[in-house]
Amino acid sequence: MNTDGLQLGARFAWSAPVCTDNKNRHLLETRIISGVSDRKLATALTKYKSMLAYLRVLSAVIQLDIFSPEVVSAYWLGGPCLKLFKPEHFRMLLDEYQKVGIPQNTISEMANLKPEKFIPLHLFKVLLEAKMVEVVDKFNLVSVNNCLVTCGRIENISENYLIVSLMSLTGKSGHLTRIMETKSVNYRPDFLSGLKLHDLVAVHGDWAVTKLALKDQWQLYYWTDQVLKYQF
Repeated sequence: MNTDGLQLGARFAWSAPVCTDNKNRHLLETRIISGVSDRKLATALTKYKSMLAYLRVLSAVIQLDIFSPEVVSAYWLGGPCLKLFKPEHFRMLLDEYQKVGIPQNTISEMANLKPEKFIPLHLFKVLLEAKMVEVVDKFNLVSVNNCLVTCGRIENISENYLIVSLMSLTGKSGHLTRIMETKSVNYRPDFLSGLKLHDLVAVHGDWAVTKLALKDQWQLYYWTDQVLKYQF
């Protein structure tokens, strides 16, 4: 796994193009390719308002910089520090949402959900937002899996895509479970050099994002299961 917090955050953020504009995404792309972590990259990442709110809550509780490797990896992949969080910390998230400019009606809808558990993992955010959408529309499992941070081993490598055995979610709202599926995902050699068969990679937004160690995989599996225990 990339241990530079800014670089790791940039990789996951870049793989979600709907969350920012092309100019901001291009800046992330140039920094990923060059490996440069600077103030401009940090500023670009603050444009991802929801992510920023979660990182600020993580930072406040574990008392590390918001772009430290521990904070960024905990949000995207999970980590031991997530055990520190209690339901009352959800109030901190709502306060941070207000500070970053999330509309008040959205914050009120979130507050009404009153989650039994608060785990500041990306999947928690995805399921929280899916539940809010479900109030006015049907639950969209395809959308949830597209947003899911997942991982798996490479089974085949092509010029611009990988075949990977990936964790996925199945079921219905409130009753999701983890399964394994073999999928084709996008891949950029200038982002991820030296990939080999059977390497572990993280995937987000249908893009291979970063290499992982085995402990990172099991961390993500563990915290995915913890979030799925307390579905909304």
